Amino acid sequence: MKNDPMIRSISRLAVGLLIVGSAVAAAFAGPSVAAGFVGGGLAMMASFWFGGVAANRLGQMADAGLNSKASVLVVMKLPVLGLILWTLFKNFEPLAVVAGGSIVIVSIVLATFLEPVRARKEA
Repeated sequence: MKNDPMIRSISRLAVGLLIVGSAVAAAFAGPSVAAGFVGGGLAMMASFWFGGVAANRLGQMADAGLNSKASVLVVMKLPVLGLILWTLFKNFEPLAVVAGGSIVIVSIVLATFLEPVRARKEA
């Protein structure tokens, strides 16, 4: 998963958008909103990365014939993510948390649009 150029591109874009978004949120709305933005962004980035790791492990475990143990990784992710988001919504402005979490989707869309440009550059 780490070697895939698209995953690295999405991760770099998400981190960059998180930094820019938190600076803008801190400048215009205050540090509490910026903290909610960063919390939401980190939660969704961790979910994205863990989802990639879980998918990789699922493939490896399925090849080894351990299908029942592989499903535990996927089942474990959702309650943990739910608790993280519930805590963030409880302690921070919900709109800031949602906006921070949206950076992963935005970075996926941007990476998809920038992929042909990168492919031409490499050729």
